[in-house]
Amino acid sequence: MTVKKLTCPVCGSEEKTFKVSEIYIQSLVRLKHGDEAEAPIIDALQQEIPVERRDKLKGSRYYRQLMESFAPPQGESTASRAINPDWVAVGMFLLSLFFLYQIFATQYGAFWYMVIMVVVAFGAYLFFRTRLLARYQAQRDQESGQRGLVEKSVGQWMKLYYCATDNVVFGLKKDETVPIDQMRPYLLAKSQ
Repeated sequence: MTVKKLTCPVCGSEEKTFKVSEIYIQSLVRLKHGDEAEAPIIDALQQEIPVERRDKLKGSRYYRQLMESFAPPQGESTASRAINPDWVAVGMFLLSLFFLYQIFATQYGAFWYMVIMVVVAFGAYLFFRTRLLARYQAQRDQESGQRGLVEKSVGQWMKLYYCATDNVVFGLKKDETVPIDQMRPYLLAKSQ
């Protein structure tokens, strides 16, 4: 089955138009397997580069740059996931029981002061619990909203085409083109 190419709205040609997702996949294949891997779109794109630049952009450096240029939209990277504050409180309670036992066994004179401190700390947690849970829920909602936005953007990315002549992507709306370096912000803005 042959894939029908779209005509570029800028130059009116379909000769040098390629699907963005195919360029990305073929650049990944070339990056992993080197020049011996079959990637006809990448070969065609390399012929479009002027000779003086082609000598500088060889091998994995070129494929990595190509892959990064045509990569799908990604969400913000987060270092950690939100943890329910109640689970943190349960963990702290169990840890405080262990410490209280150790204090009771070795320093009985300080035991009742430490019990009072633990009770005050958990009282403060119960007092601020609604605010902590609201902040936790807001963070979870933001994470799920960001994920939906990225999924929608990737769906639109799959529909894009690239014109090697004009160095633009197109395909979401008729006669609307975007320079390749502005593709990801454009997709994220369109998905909102």
